[in-house]
Amino acid sequence: QSLQAKDVLSINESQATTTNPEETMKREPSFWTATKYGFKHWKDAKGRARRSEFWYFTLAIYIIALIFGSAMMPICWAKMNALLTSGSTITMNDSIDFMKWMLLYIFLPMLILEIPLLFAMIRRLHDIGKSGWNFFCGLIPFIGPILVFIWLVTDSDPKENRYGPSPKYDPNL
Repeated sequence: QSLQAKDVLSINESQATTTNPEETMKREPSFWTATKYGFKHWKDAKGRARRSEFWYFTLAIYIIALIFGSAMMPICWAKMNALLTSGSTITMNDSIDFMKWMLLYIFLPMLILEIPLLFAMIRRLHDIGKSGWNFFCGLIPFIGPILVFIWLVTDSDPKENRYGPSPKYDPNL
C-alpha cells in the first residue's frame, strides 16, 4: 500500500505537534525541546545526549544565568552603594554581611543552574562512549578544558555503546 499525500501530511502534523519531550528528542531537537528535556532529566546521568541537545541546553542555562545576573546586579550595586555612602566606617561585619548576601542571592542560584548542565555533560560524554567521570579531566591545567571541549563537540558514536543506542543514528529511536 502506498501512502497518499494527505496521509503523509497527517503523519508529519502528528509528529510536529507532539508535546512529549522524549518523543521530540528522538528527532533533531529544537532549542525548546532540548531545554525542557534537560530540565526534566536534571539529575539523570543515564543514557546519551546528542550534540545539539547538549549545546541547546547549555545555551538555555547561560541565557537564564545572564537574565538572573542582570536582574540581581542593580540590587547588588544599590546594596554596595548604601554601604559606602552610609557615612559610617565600613566594618568587617559589614563586609561579611555583604559577602553572605552575594553568596546567598547570586552565587548559590548560579551554582544550582550548573547541576542540570553537569548531568547533560555526563550524558554527552556517554554519547561518544566516554565515562561521565572524564568530566574531571577538565581540571587538568591548560590541556584539560581543551580536551573536554573537543569531546563535547565530537559527533555521536553511531553504534550502540554501553550507555544505550545512539539517539542520532539509531532508526528505532
